Amino acid sequence: MSKKERVKGKGADIFFSEEQSEEAKEQQSDLSARAQAGELQTKATFYFTQSQLDALEKTVFLLSQEHRIKTNKSEVMRIALDEIIKEFEENQKDSALFNRLAG
Repeated sequence: MSKKERVKGKGADIFFSEEQSEEAKEQQSDLSARAQAGELQTKATFYFTQSQLDALEKTVFLLSQEHRIKTNKSEVMRIALDEIIKEFEENQKDSALFNRLAG
């Protein structure tokens, strides 16, 4: 009888191919470098619906696989937040943010 293969310490390797796992490691090291450089300073928790999280995952997947753009969920959310705040500052009552919240 053969022993089970141990999975302890393999992290993403057990879920993804070696190529995808290497990509995940590169993204993590890029985030670590940016955090050390002071670009990323604060971590926050927000609540989302399951459909929003599914759409975010799909978006990141499409950017990565179909368009070969290295990104992650946090980066996409930072860009989205920057854009919606910028649009609100420029358009106030005509902004998508205002209309979703007021209407």
